[in-house]
Amino acid sequence: MRCFDTIDFIGMRGPPSSSRSCANAARRGTAPGRSQPIIARAERWRRGLPRVALRLALLACLTACGQSTDRPAALESLADATIAPGRAVGPMQLGRTKLREFVATYGSGRPWAVIDDELGFELAFAGGEFSVLFRALGECLGTASLRAREVAGLLREPARLFAELPSCAGEVLHSVALSAPRGRERGFFRGRTDTGIALDTPVVAVLERLRASRPPAGLHLAGSRADDTMERLYDATGLAVFVTNAAHGDHAGCLVVRRIVVLPPFASR
Repeated sequence: MRCFDTIDFIGMRGPPSSSRSCANAARRGTAPGRSQPIIARAERWRRGLPRVALRLALLACLTACGQSTDRPAALESLADATIAPGRAVGPMQLGRTKLREFVATYGSGRPWAVIDDELGFELAFAGGEFSVLFRALGECLGTASLRAREVAGLLREPARLFAELPSCAGEVLHSVALSAPRGRERGFFRGRTDTGIALDTPVVAVLERLRASRPPAGLHLAGSRADDTMERLYDATGLAVFVTNAAHGDHAGCLVVRRIVVLPPFASR
């Protein structure tokens, strides 16, 4: 099997000069160099990336910092869910699943508030392996912005949040992030897209199944963090895959998928 340990540009139609055999590399006991930035180097058109990083640096953890290890029983029902780019992860549907409905089913996990030129509510579960983002829009944005620094705390008491900010109860799901755990090869999520993209899929296979597209500038997604160094590929149908070099397993040394984000479809630029 062949893999990529670096990628010099997106949308390549054949194996790059840096592709190699993972098995041979494993036998040699060699470790490839750090992956080259797929977005920062390969697509320098995206001048907004530093701005995005700055925005993410403003991500406010308004409760005790760190990621939740909470794994409600309902979350286990998603372990083998099908990922539908631009639409859904299992029963959760972008643009349809409401904040109140989600919290009633899965709880609020570890709530975060994304504060910048827009406001969003992010709920993280299972040590960050599962995250969802609800954007505050319309009346909710107007009222919640005035109390932005209270929102994450209120999310820990959903009944109080919906009583004090009733317009936010109907905000709909914007994006869902499914991440592999740090330090372990596999986590709870085993689902995949209908084209077979899953966590730990080698990027060589991803490039055969995904049409790399340029995302909108300043895109906020569930699961993003200011210290995130993973490279990423986007598909305009509503999928983002975050890749980095695998440290162990069958694909050690190769670029593999370590996070999948389902987001709304966008117009490729």
